[in-house]
Amino acid sequence: MPGEKYRAVLERASKAGFEWVLDDDMKNMSVTGLEMAHAYLRNPRSGEAFFYIRNGRFMRQPGFLSLPLTARRAFETDNRTAMDRLINKVKSAAKDRLTTYEVRVRAINSKDSSVNG
Repeated sequence: MPGEKYRAVLERASKAGFEWVLDDDMKNMSVTGLEMAHAYLRNPRSGEAFFYIRNGRFMRQPGFLSLPLTARRAFETDNRTAMDRLINKVKSAAKDRLTTYEVRVRAINSKDSSVNG
């Protein structure tokens, strides 16, 4: 369960007045998902929030695939279903505050493994 690795953080947040983090639809969210929910989804009129969602197609590009597996895993989600559900919530609740952007990986610097794009 993806939320399990954050269990201690969620329990502390709940005790600090953020009980909603333990709701069924939140407890399997990533920290980023919780931040998005808190910033806008739970109270759309609470303030200004904008969402920038990276298109995942770059993960099929040769430059990206040439990265070491450990580096590529940093871009993967633990729970694709939860991530898709979160993105759909954002798209429906904040479509005028959402931008999807493309990433193009052109080259890998083998000296320090940095990505240039």
